[in-house]
Amino acid sequence: MEIKKEKGLVKFELTFDKQTWEAELDKAYKKDAGKYKVQGFRAGKAPRGVIEKNYGTDTFVTPALQELMSRGYGEILDSDPSIKPVDYPTIDYKLDDKGITITGSVPVEPEVKLGKYTGHKVTKPEVKVTDADIDKYLTDMQENRARQVEAKADHKAKMGDVAVIDFVGYVEGAEFSGGKAENYELELGSNSFIDTFEKQLEGLKKGDKKDVIVTFPKTYHVSDLAGKEAKFEVTISKIMVKEMPKLDDAFAKESSEFDTMAKWREGIKKDIAEQMQKGAEANAENELVKAVVESTKIDVPPVMVERQIDAMVRDIQMRMMHSGLDMNMYLQYAQTTMEKMREDMKEQATVSVKTRLVFDAIIAKEGIEVSDKEVDAFQKEKKMKDEQKDFIKQDLLLGKLIDLLKEKNEVS
Repeated sequence: MEIKKEKGLVKFELTFDKQTWEAELDKAYKKDAGKYKVQGFRAGKAPRGVIEKNYGTDTFVTPALQELMSRGYGEILDSDPSIKPVDYPTIDYKLDDKGITITGSVPVEPEVKLGKYTGHKVTKPEVKVTDADIDKYLTDMQENRARQVEAKADHKAKMGDVAVIDFVGYVEGAEFSGGKAENYELELGSNSFIDTFEKQLEGLKKGDKKDVIVTFPKTYHVSDLAGKEAKFEVTISKIMVKEMPKLDDAFAKESSEFDTMAKWREGIKKDIAEQMQKGAEANAENELVKAVVESTKIDVPPVMVERQIDAMVRDIQMRMMHSGLDMNMYLQYAQTTMEKMREDMKEQATVSVKTRLVFDAIIAKEGIEVSDKEVDAFQKEKKMKDEQKDFIKQDLLLGKLIDLLKEKNEVS
């Protein structure tokens, strides 16, 4: 067994003598002989040479090779715990009178030579709550408690209104499937419809009619419509507007624990300040982590980046599934392709992989550990399931690491 380490790669050579190789071929024959039908022999009773003559001399080579490779590769990993594969090995083999030689290579986690992870200085942004912050909070509350009412007949539609419309769509003079609806509620500014459809309804009143001209995106999911110009004959049935509650003491009593608007504003200010403080601390932690990671130079193997991108894509797929959507719908909405999306993710994925490698190296160097007792206590407190223990351990480990970094660096 020979092992040679290169940048992000481990090359190996496994040699087995002829006796070992023949024994493995014979084991493969005894195990798989029943899969091959040979005229004149009952299933599993044809001699190995006869099967090889009928099905090829390499019939039992693959399973025998797999068995020896599994055995030898396991010994390689056991011999050096620092070898951490990040993908499956690629192999080749050579047969001769002496036996078999298997050569291969496997991408591995790169060696991390830690840079500076102490003595960094990070400044938290100043927390200051303005009247505008409080006003925005109250406006959002108004929006949440607003009700839709029909606008007066002379009201001109504007962004934020809901236009109740009837429409029929035409492409190249012909009505197309799915391009017709009655009493459709369209919120202007929601970007629910293609191109400038919603913008063209601005200024219209109840009962108005208009031909709306738009162009379908080139990536539109219906190929017959993709990239084509369309005309929609639109009639405004009615316009719904938001009726906002007044920002008075009555609204404060109804919407909060305070009995006056003045007291509520003070409470809002305190809550926003706490949230901003947490955000400032999180930003400072992120800046500290960024400084630590950037101080370490690592050649991240491309396969590790691709695996991270795979995980990011799966995360999107799961979120889409919970929302009742699929990946194709997501790509259409984002007006992108899987290839483009993966390329856009590459930089973030590289940073994520590098950060994990740096974290693992610091944890190992500093001897940071999480005991089973700590995991059990957290699980009991948060009422989490047993299958979440690995997640809990990693989360606690990360928390201890961040605490250590804050101790060894200046965050002010």
